[in-house]
Amino acid sequence: MKKILLLVLDGAADRRTTALKGQTPLEFARTPSLDKIASASIAGWFYPREDFLGASTDLTHFMMLGYSPEEYPGRSILEAMALGLEVKKQVLYLSVLIAASKSKENELYVKREEISFKEKETIELFNAVSYYCTGFYEFRLHHQKGRYGILEINGPFGEGPLDTDPFKDNYPIINPYSSGLGFRDGLLADALKKYLRWAFEKLAKHPVNRERVDRGEFPLDILVTKWPSFIRTAPTPFADLTKMKGAIIAEQSFFNGLSILLGLKFIKNDKKDPESKTRFAIKKAENLLFSEDFDFVLVNIKDADEASHTKNPLKKAEVIEMIDKGLSEIFQTKILDTDHCVFCVVSDHPTPSEGNLIHSGEPTPLIIHSFNFGSDECKRFTEAETARGNLSKLHSSQLMPVLLNAADRIAYSGSRTSVFKSIGFPAPDQIQKINLREV
Repeated sequence: MKKILLLVLDGAADRRTTALKGQTPLEFARTPSLDKIASASIAGWFYPREDFLGASTDLTHFMMLGYSPEEYPGRSILEAMALGLEVKKQVLYLSVLIAASKSKENELYVKREEISFKEKETIELFNAVSYYCTGFYEFRLHHQKGRYGILEINGPFGEGPLDTDPFKDNYPIINPYSSGLGFRDGLLADALKKYLRWAFEKLAKHPVNRERVDRGEFPLDILVTKWPSFIRTAPTPFADLTKMKGAIIAEQSFFNGLSILLGLKFIKNDKKDPESKTRFAIKKAENLLFSEDFDFVLVNIKDADEASHTKNPLKKAEVIEMIDKGLSEIFQTKILDTDHCVFCVVSDHPTPSEGNLIHSGEPTPLIIHSFNFGSDECKRFTEAETARGNLSKLHSSQLMPVLLNAADRIAYSGSRTSVFKSIGFPAPDQIQKINLREV
């Protein structure tokens, strides 16, 4: 059985851009490390979602780890777990952003981006609206970091209200109520509107915001909510699902929550630039796989996605080049030794660096470096080049079984060796044994 390293270049996939004369940032960037690995790998297209909707990072990673979307509790649960909250059943969790209001013709619009603030300001503002009660509902707001928080709601609900966060500047706040909601979610949406109105009134009058206005800064007076999440049923632990001891190396807090949920080790990547983040992740992954007896490591590098959101294709290409430079560290490790390791590189979703989309839903490049699968005609890790590969297309839920096949770890479908859902074949020391000899 071989080890597995899955490297996710978050949002690196893109579309043709006018700024780069018809090329994507991956095509425009000089990526000798990725190209060298791609030339010795099998390639294909990765489909984050079967319905081609703009894919989210959190759900795509959950599915890449071998789980179905029906098992996913929602990102706000992961954020709450990472914050250290005791996540409870029958409690709803929403992610919250504190934003600025802009008034236009007696209507309020949201200003989300490019707002300067101090951490102590947001802590004071979150504390000012941290508890509210109305009717059947109790609201508790917990500050995370910066302008982000978690809203914990006790009271009856079904699937939760609609998001109020429009995700874009100069858009109105979305009404959390819709006629399509069930009775309990309708009650909740009304209670949430009362809380948001109460919070707006308190925040608008808060001394922190009065001082901000006096300085000519936007007041942080609006709370917008998204990602209603709750525990449905606990997913099978990753070790039971795949028969692998696993770890995640990443930057964002929700990966910590995902690790807690699935029983993985979490290592925070707090390096400052794309090159050093990638070098650190590769070195740490090698240590985990070959010195600490881990079987699987997922690495997420976020920087290309963040560059995409600046809507500057050239900047994104430069970030990709920095990631590639850091990836050169891999040639000094055992990770590309196909007798002992399977190495996969994929982009979890496209993040268009031009236009107004947040994420899009078309396929992304994928390569797998392994002895069992060999290589094909693909020479570069780009959207068009990997489409020529022998893997054809893989959906996110199929990636883990394919990697387990490459690593000689896939379960045999005709055997039942565990009460848990399992897609991995157990090692001898993972089998519950019976003693046929008398003791």
